[in-house]
Amino acid sequence: MTVNYLEKNLFLIKKNNSDLAVILEKINIPSEILITDTKNGLKTLRIKSEKGELILLHSEYDPVVEAERLIQQFKIESLNTVFVFGFGFGYHIKELCKNSSSQSHIFVFEKSFEIFKAAISNIDFSEILSDTRVHLFIGIEPKSLYKYLRIYVDLIFESR
Repeated sequence: MTVNYLEKNLFLIKKNNSDLAVILEKINIPSEILITDTKNGLKTLRIKSEKGELILLHSEYDPVVEAERLIQQFKIESLNTVFVFGFGFGYHIKELCKNSSSQSHIFVFEKSFEIFKAAISNIDFSEILSDTRVHLFIGIEPKSLYKYLRIYVDLIFESR
């Protein structure tokens, strides 16, 4: 039986952000975004640059171990607020959720609707999408971040 991750993930996205779900349903994943299997059978992501080079966004061996190592470098459990720029295939976001306090806020910014759709089409993100600590900002241009963050400033400082 094949699991339809896209359908499952979109259902959860619709609960919190129906506008985002509508956009994602219309988005096509371009040929520059390549989904491949890692050595341990997980999915990873390669992006073809404008120069034609393939850029690997996660480990081709074990992206979970890579994410664990990345997150262990920081004292995540002591932070109230974490900002993440780039969703990729979310391995680092899952690890952040595992290691963050129940009172923390995790703000995730992914500029590309296409990368996010590739992720939710290939991996079950029900834990992340159901986690009230995680605030997703998808398709947001970096220069527009302040406009979106301003809404959360009170939330961030209230939790201190």
